[in-house]
Amino acid sequence: MKFHPDKNKTPEAEEMFKKISEAYQVLSDPILRKKYNEFGPGKGSDPEGGFINPEEFFKMQFGGELFVDIIGELQIAKEFKNMMMKNGAEGVEGEEEEKEDLSVTLEKRREELEVKKKVREERVILLAEKLVKKLNVYIESGPDNFRKFIADEAEELKVQSYGVQLLHSIGYIYSVKASEYISKYNDDIFSTPSFVHRMRLKGRTFTETFNTVKSAVDVHHSFVQLQEAEKTGATDAEKEKLTEDAVKKGTDAIWKTSKLEVESVIRSVCDKACTDISVDKITLRKRAEALKIVGDSYQSVTPPLMPTNIF
Repeated sequence: MKFHPDKNKTPEAEEMFKKISEAYQVLSDPILRKKYNEFGPGKGSDPEGGFINPEEFFKMQFGGELFVDIIGELQIAKEFKNMMMKNGAEGVEGEEEEKEDLSVTLEKRREELEVKKKVREERVILLAEKLVKKLNVYIESGPDNFRKFIADEAEELKVQSYGVQLLHSIGYIYSVKASEYISKYNDDIFSTPSFVHRMRLKGRTFTETFNTVKSAVDVHHSFVQLQEAEKTGATDAEKEKLTEDAVKKGTDAIWKTSKLEVESVIRSVCDKACTDISVDKITLRKRAEALKIVGDSYQSVTPPLMPTNIF
């Protein structure tokens, strides 16, 4: 497979992802950015302790540790690199593609999907347990105390890297899912049918998926331009501008990939928490009511006065 990182000693997607990570680490630090603008890459503009591993860096970049109990461990780095590989494969030269038996290839893919499915299921189960524990505060202490509890939590979460964006994204899913289950467990025949809320989420998923793929393609094109600039002897100023543009697009694409993953997992977590057969219908309705409060609170947060994001 000509574009697979395990089969190619200099995979473009791997290098592209590494460049995005390293450039972001430099450009997000005012001191390093100043040195970069004055002297170019290297030459004192690298972090003192060296660059953080790209995958670890972007895990920290989107939410950090405080969001782990809500969204789990993100797989954004791996997913983004896979997307970059698919979109960049057409531009890779060479006829010496490694031949693999189709049945072997399909079996490998099936095994990979099974592992991925199992990891996701375990993640959803754990996150649903944590969510139920949070929603139980509503049942035990009442709406007013619960609202204050969630508002305080949201204030702490919003100052994390991409905290506001994550809260808005998670909050939207919580709110729509809550409305779906409130409708399901509501005896009022005039309430909005639950399938209407499900259709809203399907439409959002389609739009977000399209935007994510488009962003990945844009990043690939930006790095092709940067490579061409290196070959054609562009000026340092031109290359710096192309680098910054590629980093901005790359970070945006990785964020969109992250958001897509988060919303998919959160939908499953909400379903599990609100269809628990071990409790009665009244408890499930109360969970949905609590979930609506959390969702609305998360969506209402505003950016802190000193935003941590540079792009």
